[in-house]
Amino acid sequence: MSEWKASWGYRALDFRLFQTLVGNETQRVMLKNNLNGERVRLHFSNRYGVESMTFDRVLIAPTYDMITAECQKGEKITFGGSESVTLEPGDEITSDEVEFSARSGIGFSVSTYMSGRCVVSCGVSSYPQPVSRVYNSLPGDFTAMDYFPVTPQVNFFRPVKDEPEVSFIYGLDRVDVLTDSDVKTIVCFGDSITHQSRWTGPFTDRIYRKLPGRVSVINCGIGGNRILHDAYALSGYGGLFGEAGVDRFEKDVFGSGVKIDLIIALHGVNDLLHPVAHYAPPDEKVTSDEIIDGLKTYARIAHSRQTPIAGVTLMPWRDFLGSWCADEDAKRLRVNDWIRSNDDYDDYIDFDLLTRDPNDTTRLLKLCDSGDNIHPGQAGG
Repeated sequence: MSEWKASWGYRALDFRLFQTLVGNETQRVMLKNNLNGERVRLHFSNRYGVESMTFDRVLIAPTYDMITAECQKGEKITFGGSESVTLEPGDEITSDEVEFSARSGIGFSVSTYMSGRCVVSCGVSSYPQPVSRVYNSLPGDFTAMDYFPVTPQVNFFRPVKDEPEVSFIYGLDRVDVLTDSDVKTIVCFGDSITHQSRWTGPFTDRIYRKLPGRVSVINCGIGGNRILHDAYALSGYGGLFGEAGVDRFEKDVFGSGVKIDLIIALHGVNDLLHPVAHYAPPDEKVTSDEIIDGLKTYARIAHSRQTPIAGVTLMPWRDFLGSWCADEDAKRLRVNDWIRSNDDYDDYIDFDLLTRDPNDTTRLLKLCDSGDNIHPGQAGG
């Protein structure tokens, strides 16, 4: 029996404070795939759009190296029978299903062409890792051409100027494959430590090599996200940090309608540090019990859907933007003790134990640190 399974997916984010003008250009997204099937469909989002977004052409093709596309083997994607699709602000849409041979180990190249000019304020951001890459073209429609004249994203997308490691994808946020119903789907849920993919990328790469055709991994992390509070509008990031985890968990994990087989949840450090680092007001400080109650909410929702969930302990963050203090760290340790010993979650992964400095457990081990004292680098991931 066959079912629709998500091969690749990220959470669409609110970039209304970081709008960028796009027009007469092709976007090419290279995606790792571990699923086998003969039909695919794409999901597009303009959830946080300020203007309508029109794609004139969309083409999916195989990629064997995550760099070049085999466009002669590609298929046009349609929406209600039409090659073009317009997403009004707030819209999301799933394409028509198309016959396309998906094979584990052969990636997807999704090329989209937008002829008109559009202020883009909704999209997916990702970091260098083995799961996805994105390229933008010089002016013109290159959807059906193997040759792809690239223009650097740093030329037009502000967050890339601020953080050159970031890549930005607009429109596309999920690819589904009609595949064997026994295939398992894992969702990684949390904040920037998940979103940045420095651990989810190597995890995905390793599990795909070990279990070809049998599992997919979806990233539902949002940088700056908290369990208990929405993004603070005056933080300097607008709504980029997203809705509170307790409000978005069910929608983001289960909203696609695709069966989820395991959730890995790493969440809570921003609830502790944001009010101290002035990303949120002081009256949004939380207790360890409130964080634990939020994590219990995740487990309750997951189990109501007959889905196992694994918790992840919170890593230390001493010297991150002056936000560390002994009181907040004591809350972190209390939350970690609960994650290691509770009966609400089905299992846990001890990131704290794996990454902390044994000589000062309030800090990340230098080998694991990206350099900002909170996010793991490539070695840490």
